[in-house]
Amino acid sequence: AFERQFAQNRQMFQQGEGTRTDILEAESRNELAIAEQIEASDEQ
Repeated sequence: AFERQFAQNRQMFQQGEGTRTDILEAESRNELAIAEQIEASDEQ
């Protein structure tokens, strides 16, 4: 879900409709979700 949101924000930015902040926030959420998945798999 976060990857899709990041891609949508990047696409909007390229079309002049989004902001750099939107892209960076979506990228941060995506990276955090990946890190949490890795952490959860390490705890098992």
